[in-house]
Amino acid sequence: MNGNNSTAVEIIVETLKQSIQQGTLNPGDKLPTLKQMEEIYCVSRIVIREAIKVLEGQGLIYSKQGSGIYITEHSAFLEPSKSIGKEYAFSDIYSLFKFIYDYAVFELKKQDDLSEILELKKLNRELIDSYPKLTNHQKFTYETTFGIRLIRLSKNELAYDFYLMLIKPLSHVDYLTATNSANYLEILKIDENLIQAILDRDPYRASFLGGERTLKTISGLKDKEAIFDKKYKVFVSE
Repeated sequence: MNGNNSTAVEIIVETLKQSIQQGTLNPGDKLPTLKQMEEIYCVSRIVIREAIKVLEGQGLIYSKQGSGIYITEHSAFLEPSKSIGKEYAFSDIYSLFKFIYDYAVFELKKQDDLSEILELKKLNRELIDSYPKLTNHQKFTYETTFGIRLIRLSKNELAYDFYLMLIKPLSHVDYLTATNSANYLEILKIDENLIQAILDRDPYRASFLGGERTLKTISGLKDKEAIFDKKYKVFVSE
């Protein structure tokens, strides 16, 4: 498996483990189909299968022939992933994420193929249209992969690698945003305009809308000061 595929597998594994730890996926829950996961994570079937193999090896999921893939009872005892490294306040982590995000938005203007952005536009519209019926897991998965997609599609591997180091603390706030924010539908509508700005190759408007998204996200968080003062270790798998 090449380096890019290996990194994509790590993202899917970590995102699903965060979903279990945050409680948006519970023992007995069924995962989306392989085709749906391809669309959610914008990766190939090979990558999805490799991630499934890793999670099965860790005893977190199991396959039931003819039915699908399910979360195991063992997953209820999943311990937080160990991490090493220097601790940083979340305010600094979030500022770095915003810097990487803005860079990615401007880099996307240079890309000839924006077909995956069109797929993201389609997914965003589906979520808006079905918003009252969305589960916390659907919202969390969208929220935690939105930035990943844009940064990956910028095709800057260094920016992508930096983002991966921030995925754990960012996923915690993604969970709070997707499940506790009374204005999450408004965030989805901002994304709709943001995605269109990228398709129009207007990075300045996309960056502005990214700022609007940040303000709306922060306004929906409870105990904002405590969240941004909290320190996290940068994720480095052992």
